Amino acid sequence: MKHPLMSRFSERTEEMGMFCRSFLLHLKEQCIVRAFLRLSAAILGLLIVGFVLLFAVASLPDARLASNITAASKAEYFSTNYPTYFFMRSLDMFTECIGIGMAKELQPTLQNILSASHFGECEGLRAAVENNFSSGARIYPRYIHGYQIILKSLYTFLPIEGVRIVTAAVSLLLLAALFFTARYRLGSAYASLVVAPFLLFVRSPHVFLLVTHAVQFWVVLAGCIAALLHTKSNAPIVLFGLIGACDAFMSFLNMGSLSLGMPILCFCLARWSDGSAPALILAQALWAGIAWSFGFLIPWCVKWGLVLAILPTGTDIFGQTLEIYPARSFGMIRKALFNNFKATRWQLWAGLFVLLAVRIRKYKTVIPQRLWVILFAALVPLVWVCLLPGQSGVSHSRFVHIIVLPLLTSVLCLLVALPPKAESLKPLIRRGHERPKFS
Repeated sequence: MKHPLMSRFSERTEEMGMFCRSFLLHLKEQCIVRAFLRLSAAILGLLIVGFVLLFAVASLPDARLASNITAASKAEYFSTNYPTYFFMRSLDMFTECIGIGMAKELQPTLQNILSASHFGECEGLRAAVENNFSSGARIYPRYIHGYQIILKSLYTFLPIEGVRIVTAAVSLLLLAALFFTARYRLGSAYASLVVAPFLLFVRSPHVFLLVTHAVQFWVVLAGCIAALLHTKSNAPIVLFGLIGACDAFMSFLNMGSLSLGMPILCFCLARWSDGSAPALILAQALWAGIAWSFGFLIPWCVKWGLVLAILPTGTDIFGQTLEIYPARSFGMIRKALFNNFKATRWQLWAGLFVLLAVRIRKYKTVIPQRLWVILFAALVPLVWVCLLPGQSGVSHSRFVHIIVLPLLTSVLCLLVALPPKAESLKPLIRRGHERPKFS
């Protein structure tokens, strides 16, 4: 007669084997080749449209932009690299000043767009204003600066106060749209949990007030909304590939997998709510992750291919030659291995995992089986933290904690573990001797 523990182990092993076979079958059944061909065509179209728009904004007249920058400088908006706003964390004007300098120097030639000249941080931008923008420019050919499509347009036609109002309004509208979309697909409880980490982690006004930061979060939020609304039976390969490509094209600071982890989490939650099998959800999420990586890598390679072809040999980029720097970006994977782990605020999410384990064991809380698939989305940012520096080539660990949003949201969702149709978080905070049990 088998020991009860051995019988339970045998049952679990058989269940895991059946799950793995089902997962591999679903993985094979997706129309991958055709989907990736469509994705390649979509990325090509995105790059063409993106560069056309970059040339268009580069052609805008400089006089009005120069006037707005000069007025902002006289009003001391560029007085320090990191001013404090609303008694919150300091505002990253360092990055914004570089972006504004690029906007002033942007011209409708391929070499100029790829070299991305600027005047440095805020002190350099103020000095450039005093010199009538006649000296001090240097190149910054590190990314495709697609965010200039929005930044230069806004700073040309609006004073700096108006630009900050627009970026804050768009960010808040997208957050509201994400909440209402998630409430429509998942119910109010999970909608609250999806939005909460944005407000918890992004307590700095960067993403609401500064165009250089806000644009990437617009890509993330729009990607989350699109992932929630995706209802086709096949894996969302084209959608996630385009999200990755948009991130790589539009971002000033490439923050790892944020634009992958949050949309994949929303996708998994939506499919779980629809009643899809766990193996199917994981198979589709895996293909979506591969598609995102493909979409993210293509603009990056196009950028450096064009830079190598257009800019002079030996161009200095942050102390490295042009030929060495792109390879250095890949080489930093080794240097960054586990270096950024401390920046993930692990005390917060590790503590939540402990709380989850205690709640399951002590109160015998039953979590719907299919909901565990969202842990796939939770693993994505940890892999990136262990492999990449914060900025895909430059160690910027203070930004790394932002990419842990999917992990935090996953743990919160598992802690609450409400049915898909739940309308509030009240069971979580209900007092009394009897603990709620969810099925």
